[in-house]
Amino acid sequence: MLFDPSWIRTRHASLPHAGQQISMGASSMSASKSCKVANLDMEGVVRFLFAAFPRATAQHTEAVTGVSSGTVENWLRGRAKPSGDHLGAMVDAFGPAFVSAAFPSTRQWTAPLIARSRLAEIARELSALAEAAE
Repeated sequence: MLFDPSWIRTRHASLPHAGQQISMGASSMSASKSCKVANLDMEGVVRFLFAAFPRATAQHTEAVTGVSSGTVENWLRGRAKPSGDHLGAMVDAFGPAFVSAAFPSTRQWTAPLIARSRLAEIARELSALAEAAE
């Protein structure tokens, strides 16, 4: 599953604010605008966005994340990379599926999260079908 709109409603933790520290095992990283993003797979980001929104990709991404469509167009055309704040907005909007696409090294631990999200989506669909059948 590439994009689960229910992720926005079901997430339990919020993203850190600028300047707040994020614990990363033995090290920590600042969530400020000057934060460098290591191992970002821009091809994965672009594939994810095109798969999530095959038409009007930049405009739909703007509607979901709040990042301007001009900025998104620059990513899609390979002219720029997302800032830390923009990555945060996309993680907040798209959840673990985006993290997995953008950061290949996270796929091992994001796979179970994505699977659980998909199972929850299927359960909601089954409930809706059961209610409609009654």
